[in-house]
Amino acid sequence: MLRTSGLGCRVCAAAAAGLAVSLLALAARAEEPLKPLTPEELHRKLEEADRSAQSIKRLETRMRIAERRVAELEDTLRQVRLKVEDLELHMKSVEELLAALRKEIAALRSRPEPPEPKGGTPSAAPGARGTPLAAGLATISSQKASYGADLIEISGNLKNTSDKPLVFVLVEATFLDSSGAVVKTDSTYTEPRVIPAGATGTFLLKTTRDPRIKDHRLALKTE
Repeated sequence: MLRTSGLGCRVCAAAAAGLAVSLLALAARAEEPLKPLTPEELHRKLEEADRSAQSIKRLETRMRIAERRVAELEDTLRQVRLKVEDLELHMKSVEELLAALRKEIAALRSRPEPPEPKGGTPSAAPGARGTPLAAGLATISSQKASYGADLIEISGNLKNTSDKPLVFVLVEATFLDSSGAVVKTDSTYTEPRVIPAGATGTFLLKTTRDPRIKDHRLALKTE
């Protein structure tokens, strides 16, 4: 037991001595002056440094290219988002137009046929149809009328000033004689048949000329 302990102490002492010698050798080597590089070694070191610098430049170039591509992708994504938003708005407008059209068609189907007059003067001149359009929903502009020998042509624009689509709008012309009496009535649809809110449609009414006709009045109706 005692012998083993003595041997261990001697081993530890030897290891400590070896470590001290190694540390002294390292200290001595650190104090030695640096060995100058030969021209070949210096040239090789410079080439290595140049290659490293070129590699760094290539990496920087790739990084700039990657950044540009990322920016382009982000811009493309923004444009796609805007197009999707525009498409959603367009689809919403189409759905509103279809809903209004279905409503008008349902109203037309459910509307009873007017009774045949039993006699007397009709309430409207021949050719009159539809119900008057509420005031403030639309306005007529750029009206032009041409009274030919055999044909009368009336054209113009109709703007939807409401916040909802207008469907099957009739432009009705009441033709008058020199005394203001009604000679006849005729009408035509606007184009397009469905005018979105804030949009403008057009109309062109053609009717045969009666020699008694001297003037006309326009009114807006809907079926």
